[in-house]
Amino acid sequence: MSFSPLPTAAQVGAARQVIADQLREVESVTEQIRQHEAHISALRSKIGKIHEAIAANEAYIAPVRRLPFEVLGEVVTLVATDPHAPAQVLRDLASICQTWRKATLRTPRAWTKVDIQVPSGRLFRLGDDDRDNHTRGPREKLRTLRDVQEWYDRSGCCKKDVSVCGGLNN
Repeated sequence: MSFSPLPTAAQVGAARQVIADQLREVESVTEQIRQHEAHISALRSKIGKIHEAIAANEAYIAPVRRLPFEVLGEVVTLVATDPHAPAQVLRDLASICQTWRKATLRTPRAWTKVDIQVPSGRLFRLGDDDRDNHTRGPREKLRTLRDVQEWYDRSGCCKKDVSVCGGLNN
């Protein structure tokens, strides 16, 4: 237990003044911290934009962009004709960039794997389209006459590898 004498009115006033000064100092330092944090945030944002620019420049000079069209066509063909590749892979490859789109669309051998999924309980009809055979997710096989016609048109006179499966549950 402390036996200090009670502060006088003048000491209480002086202590309150010291406390008020200290609270103002805390507010001032807090404001400085907020300003520094805002500056740090702006600098981090700037670093992020610089990294994006670096990535864009690296992509621009990437060696894959200098691949001859024929080599890119071979890559597309190898991926598309893989026995486990879904029909959707050609559309995915064509959506990478303009160069890949051209290589995908202009490489007939890439379109020679024609895996057809015939809906169970009915035959393909001329009017069949995606509304009749809608399922979620990427398409593993061709399900419409329009798809089959597209594959045949794009594959040109190349030899086709055709498989027909039945039993799509709609």
